[in-house]
Amino acid sequence: MKYRNIVMVVFVVLIGISLIYGLADHRTVSTSSEKAYDAYRKGKDFAYRLYQKEALQEFEQAAQLDPNFAMAYANMAMIYTTPAFRRMYWRALQELVSGPLAVANSSPLLDAKYSSFTANGLTVEDPSSN
Repeated sequence: MKYRNIVMVVFVVLIGISLIYGLADHRTVSTSSEKAYDAYRKGKDFAYRLYQKEALQEFEQAAQLDPNFAMAYANMAMIYTTPAFRRMYWRALQELVSGPLAVANSSPLLDAKYSSFTANGLTVEDPSSN
């Protein structure tokens, strides 16, 4: 009975170690810059602890230090697909549509461009004529 418990504990420990090893990131890192790699590792550490903004800053720094560092860009993409960043993206789009791209703000600019085209002899079809 005592040996059975020992075998069970060893089995559970080995399963735990294999799960940790299997979940770890084993992809090769494609940079020769030590500073870029350090920033990347810090970013991975922040990402594992769910500090997404800090992780994103580290990945951006790694990409600045080595513009060909594919893993930094890949990890930035993973962070941008999280729901918090998607919400920020949609909020920014809503602000853009209700601000600079609103009809009241963009229409005078488009009318001025249309007038300058026609004044310079360019044949431009009035969109409101259709």
